[in-house]
Amino acid sequence: VQAIALHKKFGDGVELHLFEREDKFEMTRGVELEAAPALQLVMMALEAPIHAKLAEWSFRHHDSSVRDCMGDPLPHVQEIISADGTNQPRTAKLPRSGEDLTLWPHNIHRAVFMKLMYETMMEATDGQVRMHWGHKLVEIRDSDEDPARKSLVFDNGEVHREFDLIIGADGVHSKVRQLLFDQHKAEHVGANIVYGIVNKPVDLVDRETFNIICSSDFTTVASEHLDEDQNVTTWWAIVHPDREAGKGYTPSEYRAFWESQADVEQLARNLVRSDPEGSLARQLVDMTTQFRYSGQFLERDPDTLVSWGSQNAVLIGDAAHAMQPWAGAGASLAAEDGFVLAEKIHEHGFGNLQQAFDECQAARKERVKFFRQITQNNTPAGILPSDHQFTPFERTIEAFGDQRPLAASPAWDQVVHMLDK
Repeated sequence: VQAIALHKKFGDGVELHLFEREDKFEMTRGVELEAAPALQLVMMALEAPIHAKLAEWSFRHHDSSVRDCMGDPLPHVQEIISADGTNQPRTAKLPRSGEDLTLWPHNIHRAVFMKLMYETMMEATDGQVRMHWGHKLVEIRDSDEDPARKSLVFDNGEVHREFDLIIGADGVHSKVRQLLFDQHKAEHVGANIVYGIVNKPVDLVDRETFNIICSSDFTTVASEHLDEDQNVTTWWAIVHPDREAGKGYTPSEYRAFWESQADVEQLARNLVRSDPEGSLARQLVDMTTQFRYSGQFLERDPDTLVSWGSQNAVLIGDAAHAMQPWAGAGASLAAEDGFVLAEKIHEHGFGNLQQAFDECQAARKERVKFFRQITQNNTPAGILPSDHQFTPFERTIEAFGDQRPLAASPAWDQVVHMLDK
């Protein structure tokens, strides 16, 4: 998204390079991703819409569904989750025509989504982005020719020189952040995850909702998506808090336990034993054909860094403000960061990057904090260290403004202008 936004603003006036540490988008990694209305709105504003591709490669959601471990609805919890509009479509009225614009959240396989976004980027930029696969960043140096520029050093021995701007869109474990900003590590929030794939649709899972299944010791989430061959598969994840399974472990031992992939299947089966026979989680685990991963949930407080950008380097997305997935907003917020950053750089020019960075951060912070609070409110019971992190929804709106409507998106005015014209 950042490459598309910069190309749209500067065209051939900038040379864009994208460095990816993997050799390809690995289809066996990652879990589901929500391509939320806010992300779709950014792509519309950039004249690189992804609606048709999402319709072909994903399922749209109209809400979340919440049940107990045996499948009975939990209406009180459902009401709380649904109140903030997570996993629901967004509708807004276009000012001039009076017509409604409705965008639906789409559930999609994360690696499939990355592949679609790569194709969209190359189409939108006429193939002008120079893609570098298999480049793991190890060092950032001042350029030999011009100290104001940067050189990037990679583990394959390559050195790429003379960059005027470095954008760290490299996730929660951002190497750009580590090398240029701070050594602050992402914080473990007390949530651990095991996930797997059933290579077929499952009657236990409602395709049109994000399924939340509440057990006494853990929470299971599940949804259907399409794999790279467009076969319908069912993804599930068990989310387990430290406070139950962590007894007897030191923090380092507990982390090692959860990040070990030696026998993910046995780990999952051990976790669901606390459920009654025939529970939804037990059935899903029994049907599972691929046990994929175990690990810990991490997040980054957006206030940890005083400035997300300095000199000629800036952080966006999870590198600056990673959050838990329960608001389905991570990808959207990263896309909006890129959109706003390109706007500010175009406004102030490459000769005044710090002004662009500062204004971008100021414009983004309240919206990021709003969704961070929503995701903390929606966290399955027992994960967060204390109840003080739950904030009533009305107070969240009072503190950060209501960021749910499409009109609150930084891309809204541009989309309105395009559609009305």
